[in-house]
Amino acid sequence: MLTHGSRSSLTHTLNSGLLALTLSGAMAAGCSSTAATVQQTAATQPNGSVRLEEVADWEFEASHPSSIDIATLDSLLRAVMISEAQTDVSNLPVDGSKPMAVFSDEDVHYLAPLLAQALSQAQPEYVVAFRLSSSAGSGSEPTAGTLYVQNERLYLTVTEHNGT
Repeated sequence: MLTHGSRSSLTHTLNSGLLALTLSGAMAAGCSSTAATVQQTAATQPNGSVRLEEVADWEFEASHPSSIDIATLDSLLRAVMISEAQTDVSNLPVDGSKPMAVFSDEDVHYLAPLLAQALSQAQPEYVVAFRLSSSAGSGSEPTAGTLYVQNERLYLTVTEHNGT
């Protein structure tokens, strides 16, 4: 029988305390930083960012790290177009508007090297997130999105364009 203040009770209390500290430290380390900033080695633009973001879905697994050359990303970004979604013929734009490029030449020049670097650094549970803020006084709105590689396919999602 253990009495209050015995050595076994003290050892049990210390072991429980150490276990609790270890678990709380592991939880804090796991929850502390889920995004990492990509080192900018290419042209810099003060109002843009590229970072790695951990995906909350435990079943998600990308094919990272992945190597895609800058020229390929450059041409892919230049080919991304956006237009208003048309639900029926009566809803066609009167002005005959056409699809427009999502990324400007400056955006592509800034993003392509950083996205290539980020994809090469990303682990399978991460996606590459980007954000291009509007220039002060330019009237343009931010563009943001994510990018990842899975099963030899590149997935690009534009989550924000011209404020929408």
